[in-house]
Amino acid sequence: MLYSFSKQDKLLPLPAIKGLEIRENNEPMFLSIINQISLEEVTRRFLNNNKVYVAYVNEVPAAFGWVAIKKARIGELNHEFNLPINPCYLWNFRTFPEFRGLGIYVHLFQYILTVEQLTTDYFWIIHSPKNKSSQRGISKAGFKYLNRFLRFGIHFGCLF
Repeated sequence: MLYSFSKQDKLLPLPAIKGLEIRENNEPMFLSIINQISLEEVTRRFLNNNKVYVAYVNEVPAAFGWVAIKKARIGELNHEFNLPINPCYLWNFRTFPEFRGLGIYVHLFQYILTVEQLTTDYFWIIHSPKNKSSQRGISKAGFKYLNRFLRFGIHFGCLF
């Protein structure tokens, strides 16, 4: 399922979460551990101009999500692609089990949208049709449903 958000879209109001802080992180060892990926993979993502934001609750990592600026990867499809100029692709989000159901996922999206829309016009995100919790969070954050993502033959640039 493919969703988008643009600078013209409105962020939906969210209730505050006590102790929540979100910030960009660029510490390879920390990111390797919380993402459960190799240091080489973290380095590859950074070399491809990806960023990662981490949500903390009372300084404990609660969730993270990656932002692709130039090159993106859909792990489930084992497909990597170059992005057209100005959109971001949001990917590889995870909320740790002890923090699920608190709304952190949606806050993380909205924080990223707020920060990144200073330099980006459009954002895209996909989720598996089976992943209903992602679907709810993506919709609550204000993303608009675009298309059922049956095949990756869609060229993102033609969507806007």
